[in-house]
Amino acid sequence: MFKMNVHVLLCFVLILGTRDAAEFEEKCEIVNLPLLPLSLREQILENYVYETNIQADNAFCLIRCLKQRKCKSVNYNTDTSHCQLNSEDHKTQLASLTSAPDYTQYYTIDDLDESLLGRCSGHTCADDLMCEPNPYGLSDPYQCVVSSVCVPNDGCTNCMQSKFTLATFDYQPVGCFGAGGNPNPLPTLLSNLRTSIVWDNIQLTIDACANLAHNASYKYFGIEFWGECWVSASFNPSGFSLIPGQNCETKCPQGVADENKMFIYKIV
Repeated sequence: MFKMNVHVLLCFVLILGTRDAAEFEEKCEIVNLPLLPLSLREQILENYVYETNIQADNAFCLIRCLKQRKCKSVNYNTDTSHCQLNSEDHKTQLASLTSAPDYTQYYTIDDLDESLLGRCSGHTCADDLMCEPNPYGLSDPYQCVVSSVCVPNDGCTNCMQSKFTLATFDYQPVGCFGAGGNPNPLPTLLSNLRTSIVWDNIQLTIDACANLAHNASYKYFGIEFWGECWVSASFNPSGFSLIPGQNCETKCPQGVADENKMFIYKIV
């Protein structure tokens, strides 16, 4: 069957494995994402959905699919950000294709470059497990874990670790708050880490901000706009609204926050 490709410039959300600004520029390249013929893009695959989660973009939905060998295709709703993982695709279950509802599209992972997975590229996890990248510096590039979908609470903290441990101190999540007004939840921009974000290991950005805050003797730090490191000696949550649980995975995913949102942590 004839298949077309769309060229996507992966310079913002899909540069995986970058370590500094120079390398970021070197890795800004054109990557082919598979695009099905229009006759298929107007369909979705039914009866083979085994997991539904929320992803901010269809590319993140496809990346989650790639992390699981069980996954063969996805249905993605651009309005609700619902990502459905399918255990089959149109090649094996053509009869299960049906007309797509509004804002929902079907994608197969055929020919999708696994380099998008960073340290999980070429993983050998069993079909019922999902690949998760290990932090840089560990000899094993990834680990195979049970795939689970947690429903976030308001503030987006319950699906995270309760405490993170660094070399000389610990920190814990406080919550994700709206940060579009004046004053900001944390008023001081300590550093902009956006050019050094490692998108397949966003924890590195959080840890970097934590270390900067600790070294400067700040008690609280927060991540706004994916990589801005804000700090304060104190934080009073009154007057700042928690991000609702249904928006956590699009506005505050993986412990960081989108523009005009701030994921706040306390050093303990």
